[in-house]
Amino acid sequence: DAIDRMRGQVREEKPVVTIDLPFDMLIPDAYVPDQRERLALYRKVARLESVDQIEPLKEELRDRFGPVPKSVQNLLTQLELKLMAQQVGFISIVLRGELLVIKGERRIVFDRVGLYRRFGMSARIDENTLRIQRSSLSEDWLADLRAILTDTLALRERQQAALAEQVGRG
Repeated sequence: DAIDRMRGQVREEKPVVTIDLPFDMLIPDAYVPDQRERLALYRKVARLESVDQIEPLKEELRDRFGPVPKSVQNLLTQLELKLMAQQVGFISIVLRGELLVIKGERRIVFDRVGLYRRFGMSARIDENTLRIQRSSLSEDWLADLRAILTDTLALRERQQAALAEQVGRG
């Protein structure tokens, strides 16, 4: 990073995203017995920069080590959510107890209409924070979470397109 700065190359800093979800995420010893190889895989996972890179890694794991265990799938799911959250502008996603809490950057705009349509008045939005009662989530709460991310990204893209159109006219 320091060398890049000295050369005048500025790398785009991605926001730090905290994900706290109720599932185990690890590469078990029984799946990848060699510790060095396991650590190399963790590093490889950490270096992924887009959701499109996850499926090829999953295929590589299947080819090299056999069927991917649930804890590894969970690790890759968490990475997928983190990458999507960075793109949208979320800084934390926490599902603990009876509440899903999603915090965004200061200027985050949630798709209120879509959220209220999907979750009713259980969806509460205060400034940059969305709170949804877990009882309002479906059994597949991961699908609900992906939908929130996708809808928020679509709204953000529509807003950016409208702004670019206004700038183009003005």
